[in-house]
Amino acid sequence: MADVPKRTGAALRAVGPQISPALQQVRRGELSVEEYIEQRLDAAMAHVDARLSSEQRARAREVLREHIMSDPLLSRQLAQLTGQPPASD
Repeated sequence: MADVPKRTGAALRAVGPQISPALQQVRRGELSVEEYIEQRLDAAMAHVDARLSSEQRARAREVLREHIMSDPLLSRQLAQLTGQPPASD
């Protein structure tokens, strides 16, 4: 693994928070919160997708999505990140 300099204290404050391109798209209204969640699920599931059947993948995504949308802490953090609440069913 390449040596990556660690940013601490003043260096982090000078650079500011790092915002993903997808999150920037949500904030600009180019991507919905639901589409953002799907992209995050894609990234989270990428390392296990090949080991799961399509039914297992679908169920895992469903469980993760439901947890993100229903857990009060995660839902609140998502709303703070995106500036808008996820759509409720």
